[in-house]
Amino acid sequence: MVVENIGYLKLESVLELDHFSIYETHKNTHILVKNTSEDELHLYFPKKDRLPYKTIEGKKICRGKKVFDSKTDPLTTINTTKWNGGNQIMSYIEYSSI
Repeated sequence: MVVENIGYLKLESVLELDHFSIYETHKNTHILVKNTSEDELHLYFPKKDRLPYKTIEGKKICRGKKVFDSKTDPLTTINTTKWNGGNQIMSYIEYSSI
């Protein structure tokens, strides 16, 4: 999935989101991806030299397995121990060239 970085979010901001999933990366940390429910992800930044004509995989960010889905899991089960400093999580959204 080609994504763009939207920065760190604190727990209060995460709880206000409509749909998101939290993934455990191959580096044993957690990341948040908005508007997705896939079980496994491979995240990439878009290739800058092809925009806005093509959205293709560029530089690889990470891979991860889903540990939380806001559509199926209660928000009280969010575990923040693998977040940055225990209080913020790196967040991404699917890339859109529009």
